[in-house]
Amino acid sequence: MSQNPLLPWKDCLPLVSYAMNNSRTIGREFTATERLYATSPRTILHTTVNEKSYTKFIDRHPEISEMLSRFFIIRRIENDAYEQLRLQDNKKKFEETQGYKAGQTVYYRKNRKHKFDNNYTKATVIADIGPNIVVSKAKKHGKWRKVNKKNVKNV
Repeated sequence: MSQNPLLPWKDCLPLVSYAMNNSRTIGREFTATERLYATSPRTILHTTVNEKSYTKFIDRHPEISEMLSRFFIIRRIENDAYEQLRLQDNKKKFEETQGYKAGQTVYYRKNRKHKFDNNYTKATVIADIGPNIVVSKAKKHGKWRKVNKKNVKNV
């Protein structure tokens, strides 16, 4: 930016904000750019609406236009990778097609009382109700419990 004195550094912040990570963190309410410059990062919409913007200069300057095109390509690649990750997450979702018969013995995940407690308990299936099954503990036949199929393993 020192090569061109006509373009002040504060007007170059939108270009820098494309290269920075602008996602909000859990611990803070602001993005990295907002904390650093005390303003939210500007987008292309701001430069097209703003009459005093230097878009004509940016279009004519080869270094800045090349830098912007690289940022746009990187952002496009990141968006495509994110969409593929979302599709993979949807493929990994549990399909509730497995059916359980009455009298079948299964292990189901229970809530732990302490750190070293057993995760799974042996139980007998009483009924299969959609995404859940009704089980009774092997030792205590009087108590029934409704368990989600995601928390069940076959014996």
